[in-house]
Amino acid sequence: DAVVLVTRLDGLQQMEALLDPEETRALALSYQARVRDAMREFGGQTDDRLGPSIVSVFGLPHSQGNEAERAVRAALYLRDQLTRQPLRSSQELHLHVGMAQGQVLRSRNESLFPLAGPPVHRAHALASAAARSQIALADELRDALGERIRADAIEPARVQGVNGWELRSLHVIHVATAP
Repeated sequence: DAVVLVTRLDGLQQMEALLDPEETRALALSYQARVRDAMREFGGQTDDRLGPSIVSVFGLPHSQGNEAERAVRAALYLRDQLTRQPLRSSQELHLHVGMAQGQVLRSRNESLFPLAGPPVHRAHALASAAARSQIALADELRDALGERIRADAIEPARVQGVNGWELRSLHVIHVATAP
């Protein structure tokens, strides 16, 4: 199964109304580059369309079996990067992340995007409901990661139709090998 990760930059659309088109495009391209670089670092691919929400996927076109962990690592890495080095903007911009796992259909052309399927909807719903700097996971992703993560339930009223979990941390399990 693929993991779909949606990042939403709260405040970007409001900034678009205040900035001239060149500044808006530069800010959107900077955001997209940061997302793309973080996803690539962990083997994910990112849609090239500009906007406040960016869709990324792990496990397409080929699955490696550890998509869930790589996607969570990428989300944590991106959040840490944007916290340490915020995007240059006259207003505060806040990252919201939603993640879901399952079967998705990719585009029929050479690009993977746009994607279709329930995980895309769930990831968008979770990103929309996530609080500032929150990484929200769908049930199936939380279950796939098991004891490797610490997560707290998100109020059902905030996420319509999706059980959400706020990711607190990822624990790396090292397997000892014989000398």
